[in-house]
Amino acid sequence: MDRKRVLQSIIGLLIAGALFWFAARSVDWQSLWDALGQANIVWVIVSWFFILGGTALKGLRWKSLYTADIAPRWNDLTAFLIIGQFLNAVVPLRFGELSQAYLASKSSQTPLGANLSLVVVLKFMDALAVLGSTLVLGFVLALPDWFRTASWAFIGVFAIIFIVLALVLWLRKPLTKFANRLPQRLGHLLSTGLDGLSMLLDSGRLLPALGLTALIWLTSFATEYTLFYGLNISPTAAGALLIIVSHYISALIPGVPAQVGVFHYVTVLCLGLFGVSDTTGMSYALVLHALIYGTILILGALAVWLKSIDISALWKLGPKAPEEKQT
Repeated sequence: MDRKRVLQSIIGLLIAGALFWFAARSVDWQSLWDALGQANIVWVIVSWFFILGGTALKGLRWKSLYTADIAPRWNDLTAFLIIGQFLNAVVPLRFGELSQAYLASKSSQTPLGANLSLVVVLKFMDALAVLGSTLVLGFVLALPDWFRTASWAFIGVFAIIFIVLALVLWLRKPLTKFANRLPQRLGHLLSTGLDGLSMLLDSGRLLPALGLTALIWLTSFATEYTLFYGLNISPTAAGALLIIVSHYISALIPGVPAQVGVFHYVTVLCLGLFGVSDTTGMSYALVLHALIYGTILILGALAVWLKSIDISALWKLGPKAPEEKQT
């Protein structure tokens, strides 16, 4: 590991430690252990099943973006998705999405550029869900300053990405001509990437993917909501939605392994708005984090083993993407 990555790892761990301390500084740990001991294991398991269901739907959504003649298998795409999440959780650089695209291109007849574009489209759909959920929260809650600040920052970034995507699609033909004048490998990457982005104009694939995005967010909501019952907390729909959106936005902070500290701090903050004590909020955060990231780590390691993935090759994707095979 080079010095840059070592430094990023140290910074990430310091951030994680500081935020975990802030979240836990007023926690009564004895009461927390008592609360965990009284948890309703049936509801906790139900919550976990919604996590598994959401993962399966994410693989199906990715598959829906391909045309039928070139679509990789659902189980392969789901495995690659889990591996990407696994890498984002354990590596201080967020290149899980790049790994997903690379693995999909290696296991099918689709080029790397097209797969990268489809991953961008998936992230764009999730961002739309975040914006829609934030709008709903604005109508039902008096949002705290920290959430409004984070939301406006997210909206600003999203607006820039939206404008860039719109310009790329508008200038697709001249960009394709420009790609033909580039060196072959770079030109092929750009032209196939433009082909992948063009699916945003294909309602036959876009609408089903948007529908699946709604179902994915519904499973996330069900995960949070049923866990309230699991930990004997009065359930609140607004609280569940606030936690989901806050986790998504906070997950954009790079360098924090498995979002330790960040995840817990944000969860305690969200639940505090609904009168939940820091101790109870931390118990919820610990269980939810274990369910989500425990699943990612276990299934990710299993997918790496079953697919015989060379992690060292994926590691190299961070500083430099590998060459793709021309098709």
